[in-house]
Amino acid sequence: DTERSSAVVPNDDVETLLDVADRYGIDYVLLEADHPAQLADLHAGTIDHPRLQMVRTWSERNGVLYAVER
Repeated sequence: DTERSSAVVPNDDVETLLDVADRYGIDYVLLEADHPAQLADLHAGTIDHPRLQMVRTWSERNGVLYAVER
């Protein structure tokens, strides 16, 4: 048990992702290879959002971790 809560990434755009993060107090978002299509540019790092700070990437798992800024 990690004592960490989690939520499913919504199948929608970045603004919806941030709405969910705000509603549930989510501090980090992990996007993996099977991310929703609407988040493809965020996963690829080809767009930025002022409330999302890239923390780390994992090439072997094709994952990207973002910190959610409040």
